Amino acid sequence: MNKLINITNILVIVITICFFKISYAQDEIIKGQAKAVNSDYIRIDKKTIILFGVEAMERPQLCYIGNEAWACWEAAVRKLEEIVDLGETVCVIKGESRMNRVFAICNTENIELNKELVRSGLALARTKQTDIYVEDEKYAKENKLGIWRGTFIEPWLFRASGFVPDDP
Repeated sequence: MNKLINITNILVIVITICFFKISYAQDEIIKGQAKAVNSDYIRIDKKTIILFGVEAMERPQLCYIGNEAWACWEAAVRKLEEIVDLGETVCVIKGESRMNRVFAICNTENIELNKELVRSGLALARTKQTDIYVEDEKYAKENKLGIWRGTFIEPWLFRASGFVPDDP
């Protein structure tokens, strides 16, 4: 009898956790009017979405073209704003992150945000997640687009130097 009660208690706990935990299955879709909230984050309704496979500069980071500082973070945010302002954004979830965020590949009016940021030189391919944007990064580098016009510190190295990003 005690064994049956323990199994029942375990089942109740498992069902409760499954019922109340809001999680997203891989390839689930989130769509709506997006807002750019960071250089590689958007928000749809109240859900923060990190662009999968993309690594853009942090807010206080500066890039340089010659000896001139260039606000590359702001350029990436503006690019995202330009695209998401075109209409509804559709994101396909590729995984979950900490703090109730998801990684996704997102499209607005047939423009893939992830690919466009990397191909225009405003973000790097996040090869720890995927290699699908490596050719786009190569294109931007060869054509000296965005950050590739000058010098910059990779965002992961910038964070490793002690910078802790704010939560957008």
